[in-house]
Amino acid sequence: MLDRGLVLGQWPARLHRCRSCGYVQFASPSWLDEAYADAITSTDLGLLRRSIRSARRIRDVLAVADALGGPVLDWGGGHGTLTRLLRDAGIDCLHWDPRCTNLFARGFEAEPASRRWSAVVALEVVEHLVDPWEFFGSVGPMTDLVIFSTEVLPEEQGEPPPLAAWPYYAPEHGQHVGFMAERSIRLVASRLGMAWTRIGWTHVLSRGLGPLRRLAVGAAPLRWLAGRLRRTPSLLMTDHRAAVDRLRGSLEARGAGQPTPESHASTNRRGS
Repeated sequence: MLDRGLVLGQWPARLHRCRSCGYVQFASPSWLDEAYADAITSTDLGLLRRSIRSARRIRDVLAVADALGGPVLDWGGGHGTLTRLLRDAGIDCLHWDPRCTNLFARGFEAEPASRRWSAVVALEVVEHLVDPWEFFGSVGPMTDLVIFSTEVLPEEQGEPPPLAAWPYYAPEHGQHVGFMAERSIRLVASRLGMAWTRIGWTHVLSRGLGPLRRLAVGAAPLRWLAGRLRRTPSLLMTDHRAAVDRLRGSLEARGAGQPTPESHASTNRRGS
């Protein structure tokens, strides 16, 4: 055991560390129902800013990897913020999250196993998973490009910080339950047959990218240049027309099942 303390101010919690890969997690987190009474914690004031920055970065990574043309899956996409931002940037991104209401990308959902993906994106997902292999093991066969974000455990002299010393543990809201060390990510990449490129708190796992492209993924000026050279038109207006067509179709279907004024009059005459 690494450390112990309270989560949500009342739940006894124990932090355990895997000695072989360095992964740290809360053992048997029994507080998750309370933690997820609201999908977005009230302390997460930077969500929109991070989503905007991440959408730009992800688009540039896709440009470097020559993955702009195919479908991209936003795995665990929450309220659909990132899905919508990527579609606005011209990326055919589809949303999947069975645990959260899709508010901003309705009509653009997909099941992960429904197709092969140019890329799978998971923004701030893995720290919420009791078993991170639930994500990596399922999406690895579906794509050659996985882009996810999480803070990496800081380690001083090979030891992770105690509970009170690292804010990312976030025991005040209880939604973060697993924390990846560098060794953890390297092990995942190895098991998937992928290379790992780190861009701050964003991590790119790639299969089949040559060394020059991997270098460009990790270099901000080269990513920026690739993103500017390979522009994609926004899908906003196309998506708007599709949304209007869906709404009209729904209204027509609903109207087809309703009695017309003439049928009401006919029924009244027969009754009289």
